[in-house]
Amino acid sequence: MLLTAIIIVLREVLEIALLTSLLASVGKYIGIRFHHFALALLSGITFAYLYAKNLPTISELFDYTGQEWINSILQITIYVSLACFIILLCSNPHRMNNLKRLMMCLMLMPIVLALTREGSEIYIYIDSFFHGNRPVFPVVVGSIIGSCIGLSIGALIYYALISCPLEKRLTIVKCALAVTACGILSQAVSLLLQADVLHSYPALWNSSEYLAEDSAIGQLLYAILGYEATPAPQQVIVYVVGLLLIISGVVIHKYYGSKRAIDV
Repeated sequence: MLLTAIIIVLREVLEIALLTSLLASVGKYIGIRFHHFALALLSGITFAYLYAKNLPTISELFDYTGQEWINSILQITIYVSLACFIILLCSNPHRMNNLKRLMMCLMLMPIVLALTREGSEIYIYIDSFFHGNRPVFPVVVGSIIGSCIGLSIGALIYYALISCPLEKRLTIVKCALAVTACGILSQAVSLLLQADVLHSYPALWNSSEYLAEDSAIGQLLYAILGYEATPAPQQVIVYVVGLLLIISGVVIHKYYGSKRAIDV
């Protein structure tokens, strides 16, 4: 039970820690300070608590698929915010300074929404042990250990990134955010499949033999890359399309940005 708690909480915390560390590493470049991230984290924790407390009512919506609907909307919103942020991050410093407020919203919104979703799941998981006859102590200890590991990994990623030259750091962050955003979008499709909103088809492949989804590494890859051992065709299509949209947006933005600079 201790190991299970560590893995479950680590998976949830790692996704938030990874996202926050990537965005925070370019925060100073954009002009966003530490207290902005602290406010986003505090808001996310508050919303996570409110979401978890109202989950029984939310779950009854849309023929008892309310949780899947809300979570998928949160995931899609995170993808859109990250995609727009990646595209604007390719702007020249002068134009980026004019878009500071917009970029701040696009940077902090994914943190708030991700913490709302993942934090509510952690709260529900731990709270379920307090209302049952199962032992609570191993779960609490495991949750603390999992949280500490996840936060430590996030801190290591952050300090590793800020030690890189700015140009290299921006490239790494944009690539990592694109992969993370597409993984989150794929998770949204998975939720819609669970709610029978989308028609289910046989999985394109099954990699469980090589890397089980419920293994420690599998769950960590799920948090980081959205890994699934048996992905549905819609998930793979959406992942690829989401990645192509980001790449296209970056190319178009750079083209018109350079054209505007030449005209000026």
